[in-house]
Amino acid sequence: MTLARELVGALRAAARTPLPEEVAVAARLHLLDACGVGLAAAGSAVGAAYRDFAKDVARGGPATVFGQAAGAAAADAALVNGGLIHSLEYDDTHTASIQHGSAVVAAAALAVGEARGASGAALLGAFARGWEVLIRFASPRRPAFMRTAS
Repeated sequence: MTLARELVGALRAAARTPLPEEVAVAARLHLLDACGVGLAAAGSAVGAAYRDFAKDVARGGPATVFGQAAGAAAADAALVNGGLIHSLEYDDTHTASIQHGSAVVAAAALAVGEARGASGAALLGAFARGWEVLIRFASPRRPAFMRTAS
């Protein structure tokens, strides 16, 4: 079994367990923040390139594209929304691992969750666990300048 399959299996097993309440509260705030930043970017000058691309892909798919009336395929919605969430540079950063995870994880979790009709709890769990995976992958690779600066 590949490492990727083992990771997916572990995440699927973890998804059967509810998030601890303090984790769920923090995840809700971070997810809401990511959505707010993405929506703000959708109406900004920085978001113009994403709006232009979204016009080509938002043609009635199952996933919401920030700032668009029509939905798109999950992959297209995740691409546009992730770019928007990151474009204003207000997305969350995990400083120890130097990850801007919300742009990636929120966009993917929202798009796939919507396309699959996931519950709010499942969406929140995917968001929190996705962040954890990013942090765990990035933390051992923390650049030397960050280790000496802290």
